[in-house]
Amino acid sequence: MLRRFNGQPIGVGETTTVIKLDRSGGSVDRDEEFLRRFRKAQFIKYFYGDAKMELHPRTMEYDYSHVSIHKTSDTTSDILASLLPGGEAEYDGSQRPIYEKVQPSPQMQNGILAVVQADPNDTPENIRDASVMGFIQVTEVDERRKKLKILPPIGSQIPRYALIWGSWPADVGELVR
Repeated sequence: MLRRFNGQPIGVGETTTVIKLDRSGGSVDRDEEFLRRFRKAQFIKYFYGDAKMELHPRTMEYDYSHVSIHKTSDTTSDILASLLPGGEAEYDGSQRPIYEKVQPSPQMQNGILAVVQADPNDTPENIRDASVMGFIQVTEVDERRKKLKILPPIGSQIPRYALIWGSWPADVGELVR
């Protein structure tokens, strides 16, 4: 946020100033096991709905050529560190790309990918700034057949937009019911 919004004009002769704040004294750290279970419950609700609205996702199979996956690079941790409160080091703006295009791999299995409203061949900056349309789970990667099985929360084809594979969240496990 600091890099993107600091110094942006908001009116005649006015610019924004982004400042870092210290962590609130009333904030509480959560137990890691609680957070893992909570994340998984939220993903199950996202993909399958709840008692008020039940969803029926279907696993779909795609060729590697149909998907364009961009993995967050190592610089992302530097960028995120610059957003932390309390005088952490600033992001130095190194020219390493934010995302690198990758082929599906077994490490993606049970991982969550964000579908962003950006052309797969867009610049990393446009992909970074694009709106997130939703999330999909990679349920299987078949390197021999060059096929990828995914679980979208909707029962139709996923659009040909860029997919982001980050280090978040930690593996949520198998969601397919």
